[in-house]
Amino acid sequence: MEFFSPRFPVFRPLAVLAAALLVIPAVAAPAPDAALIPNADFQKETGEGGWPEGWGSLTPGTGKSWEVEEGKHFVRLVSQQPGQVQTLYRDIKIAAGKIKGVTVGIRYRTSGVKPGDTPADSARALILFKDNSGRILDSSTIPFSGSAAGWTEAAGQMLVPASATHLIVIAGLVRAAAGTVDLGAITAAPLGDAEAEKLAAAQAVAAQAVATPSPESWVANGDFETPNANGDWPAHWGNPAPGMSWEAEEGKHFLRIVSQKPGDNLMVYRAVPLKKGVKGVELSIRSRSTGVQHGDNEWFDARTMVRFLGADGQPVQAEGGNLDVVFTHNPAPTGWMTQTRLYAVPADATQLQLLAGLFRAAAGTVDLAEIRVTPASDEAVERMKLCDAAYGAWKGDDNARMERRIDQQIDAQLAATGNLVFNGSFELATRTPSWPDGWGNGTAPGVSWETDAGRHFMRLVSPSPEKTLMLYRMVVLKTGLKAIDVTLRYRLTNFAKGDRMPGDARVAFHFFSGGRFGHLEYGKQLAPDPSPIVFSSKAAEWTEIRRRYPVPEGATKLQMMPGLWNVQSGTLDLAEIRVAPATDSPAAGASETPGAR
Repeated sequence: MEFFSPRFPVFRPLAVLAAALLVIPAVAAPAPDAALIPNADFQKETGEGGWPEGWGSLTPGTGKSWEVEEGKHFVRLVSQQPGQVQTLYRDIKIAAGKIKGVTVGIRYRTSGVKPGDTPADSARALILFKDNSGRILDSSTIPFSGSAAGWTEAAGQMLVPASATHLIVIAGLVRAAAGTVDLGAITAAPLGDAEAEKLAAAQAVAAQAVATPSPESWVANGDFETPNANGDWPAHWGNPAPGMSWEAEEGKHFLRIVSQKPGDNLMVYRAVPLKKGVKGVELSIRSRSTGVQHGDNEWFDARTMVRFLGADGQPVQAEGGNLDVVFTHNPAPTGWMTQTRLYAVPADATQLQLLAGLFRAAAGTVDLAEIRVTPASDEAVERMKLCDAAYGAWKGDDNARMERRIDQQIDAQLAATGNLVFNGSFELATRTPSWPDGWGNGTAPGVSWETDAGRHFMRLVSPSPEKTLMLYRMVVLKTGLKAIDVTLRYRLTNFAKGDRMPGDARVAFHFFSGGRFGHLEYGKQLAPDPSPIVFSSKAAEWTEIRRRYPVPEGATKLQMMPGLWNVQSGTLDLAEIRVAPATDSPAAGASETPGAR
C-alpha cells in the first residue's frame, strides 16, 4: 500500500505580475468614515489587554509593542535581527464583486531603517487580494521612507479582482537589516465607481505596454489533444485504468475519471522534467467535477498531488505548506474552472511529480481539460517568498496563544479521561448515532461499529486477500512530553498471515513536528519511526497490550494506524486505544495480558 501524507494549505500565494511589481499609485489617505478595517487606528484594546483588538496577539520579547504618545496609541515594530520579517497582518473579508477598488492608507514613521540584501528588503506594506481557495489574485507594495522621523501618510489604490473575497494588508519591516517602524493607522476604503473606472483605464494602458506571450508548457500534450499510436488515448499519459476515458466536447478533448468503488486511488501520473537553474514554476489546471464525496478522511477527495523529486527519484522538501491543488470538497457539480499555483523550486529538484484525479474518495467524477507547467519569473518567486515570510511571522505570533490554549484543552481531556486520544473507547456518538465521534465517516467496506456486553468497539474484517484495512488517528501531544504509554484492548480471530509484507495485524506509528492544529498541518515526519505493535494471532479473547515510546525532540503529533496489513484473512476488534503521558512507574515494554471486556 502506498500512502501519501497529505497536508493542507497554510498560505500559498500566487503573484500576478501584469505590471504587478509596480508600486501602487500614491493618493490621499482614505477618510475614516469609509473604513473597511475595524480598529484601524489601534485605539481599542483587546480583551486580554496590552494589544489592539483585531491585530492578532502579543508575544512578549518579539520586538512588538503597543505604545502611547500624546494620548494616542500606536504599534512599534523593532527589528531583532537582520533579515527578519517584523510586521502587522490583517485579513479583511470582502464580498466578491461588490467592491470595484480600494484605497489603502498607512500612517507611519521610521527610525534607523537599513535595507537588507536587496533594496526591496526594507520598510513597506504589502497589499494582496485572494479568493476563498487561498489563491492570491493580485498584489502590490507601498514603500515606506527610511528617514520618516515624523508621522507620515502613504496611500495607494488598487482594483479589486471580481472573485476576491479577502483583502490582506501586511505592514512593517520586510527582511530589513535593521530598523524601527511605528504604525499609527492602517486604513482601507472602497473606491467610487468613477475612480475605479479611471484606475482600470490607466492599468489597461500599463498592462498593454508590458504584455508578453505566455511561455510554452513543459507538460507535453497537457491539453490531451494528441492521440497515442492506437488513437484511443492521449499520448504521454500512460494507459487508462478502469473508470478512465478520453472524451470530447465542443471539439476539445479531456480526460474523464469516474470512481469505481469507495476508497479507490484513480489518478493519472506525470513526472515533468525541470530545467536546471529554474527558481519557480507555475502550475495551471483546468478541471470540473460532479458528485465528489470525500472518503474516510476529509482529504480523501478530488485533487492533484504535487511533489518535487530529486535526481534519485526521491521526494525533495519544498518551501511553504501543502503543495496539492484541491478540486473540491463539495458534491455539487462544478463548471470548468482554472486553478493556478506558484511554487518555489528546491535547489536539488529535477522533476515535478503530478498525480491528478480521485484520491481515495468515496465517489465522484473528475474531468481534466488541461495541465500546464511553465517557468515563473524571478520577481514572481521573490514576491511569493515575501508574502510567505510575512504571513509566517504573523502566524507565529498568533500561534503562541493558540498553543497555550491547546495545552489547556489537553490538560482538561487528560483530567477527564486520562487519554490523549479523543473518544479512544469508541463510546461517544454525538454527531451521528450510527458512528463514533472522531473516527472518520464509516464508509470503508469491512469497518463496522459494534456492541459487546453493552460496550462499543470497532470491527475490521479483511475484505479480500492481500488488502490493507485500517483505522487512522493523528494524536496531538502535550508540550514537553518525554515519553508516552500506548495501550490497546483487542481480539483477533479467523486470522491468516499474508504473503506480502508485513502481512499481519499491527499498529504503525509516525511522529510529526509542526503545528498542533489537528491533521491540517502535518509538519515533518521524524525519524526513526517507533516500532509497530504487532497483535497476537492467538488473542481470540479480549487482550490488553502496552508499549512505552520515547517522544522525539520537537514532536507535536503521533500518527496511529491500527489495522490488518496485507493479510489473507482476519477479523480485528478494537475496544480501546489509549495514549497517556508516561508515569514514573515503569510500563511494560510490550506486555500483553488477556482480560474481560
